[in-house]
Amino acid sequence: VFIAIDFAIGSVGQQLFDSQKSGKYARMNTMLNSSHEIVVLGSSRAHRHYHPGIIKTELGVSCYNAGVPGQGIIFSSLIQQMKLTHEVKPDLIILDLENIALFEFEQHYDRISDFSPYYWEYRDILKPIIGKNSQFIDLQMAFKSLRLNSTILLFLKQITGRIKDSMGYIPLYGKMAS
Repeated sequence: VFIAIDFAIGSVGQQLFDSQKSGKYARMNTMLNSSHEIVVLGSSRAHRHYHPGIIKTELGVSCYNAGVPGQGIIFSSLIQQMKLTHEVKPDLIILDLENIALFEFEQHYDRISDFSPYYWEYRDILKPIIGKNSQFIDLQMAFKSLRLNSTILLFLKQITGRIKDSMGYIPLYGKMAS
C-alpha cells in the first residue's frame, strides 16, 4: 500500500514538475534539456543582471539565464557538471559569483535538496554531495514522493502568482535608496 501511494503521489509530482513554465525548476529543466550557446549560472545577481535577449541581440548567439537566487558555488558547480554530461554543450558558461559565494556554508548543502528530482539521472554527480550526511541516500531517493515533494508546493505557488521570465531572466523593479 505504501509503495502504491508513493508511486501515485510521485507520478502526480513528476507531471507537475515536468509541466512547470516558470520558477527555478523550470529554469533548471530548460537549461539542462535545451541547447544554448551561452549559459549564465550563479545566484540572484546572475539571475537578475544578465538579460539573455540583450546578449542574443548583441552577440547573435542563443543565451539562457539559469541563475538561481540564494545559491552558492556548490550549486553552480553541480548544475554545470550536469549540463556538461549532455552531448550538446554550451560554447560559453558565464559563472557570476559574489565574494560570499566562494565560502562554504552549511546552508548551501541544505539547499542542494533542490537537485533531488534529478538524482537518478545524475546520480554519479549528485550522490557525493546530496549523500554527504546520509548512508541511505539511494534508499531515500527511491521514494518518488520524497524526491518531488518540494516541487509540488512550488508548482502550487506558481499557479497563484506566476512570474514571467525572459529566457530565465527576471528583472528587478524599484528604486535604490540613496
